[in-house]
Amino acid sequence: MKNKFTRTLAIEYILKGNPITEFEGCVLFGSPSIHKLVSEMRKSGHIFNSKFVTYAEIKRRINKYMMMDHPKDLPINEITFMQHQLSDIKTINYSEVNTND
Repeated sequence: MKNKFTRTLAIEYILKGNPITEFEGCVLFGSPSIHKLVSEMRKSGHIFNSKFVTYAEIKRRINKYMMMDHPKDLPINEITFMQHQLSDIKTINYSEVNTND
């Protein structure tokens, strides 16, 4: 993501616990490189759950922000995208844990 504003918006969206796909990254943030951002966040200690979701599910989420339609013959329940979502598991920085109790 070359645009820092776009990157910041995507990070805030992810940190709020929202699931995200490449498709949503393009539509909502104008960035097709969500996988790169997720990879960077994983390297910095964030834990993600990933799974495939249908186009229909993604469309339902996007329609909360804007109206998106699709061609009538498009099999939206068969087309899938990889979704990434922050895990509820919190990462622990063991260098900050006091073990001198």
